[in-house]
Amino acid sequence: MPKSRLLIHLVIDSIGLKVYGEAEWKTRKHSVGKRRTWRKLHLGVDEKIGLVHVQILTEKGKGDGDAQQVEEMLGQVRVTDR
Repeated sequence: MPKSRLLIHLVIDSIGLKVYGEAEWKTRKHSVGKRRTWRKLHLGVDEKIGLVHVQILTEKGKGDGDAQQVEEMLGQVRVTDR
């Protein structure tokens, strides 16, 4: 008997992450204006159990919108029996 495919409700959202490092410390210490470094973390989470099925980290301004990542994220989803 073939296994039936499980359906999940995948919730996709993202959050901006500020990258801290030596440049950040120098900016605060010496008040030197410098461009901040940001990344965007996109997550695909199972709505019912909260399991993260897929994640992608993008650089700000380089195709970092959620809508631009959906196709790649859906291609990475692997569902196993619970």
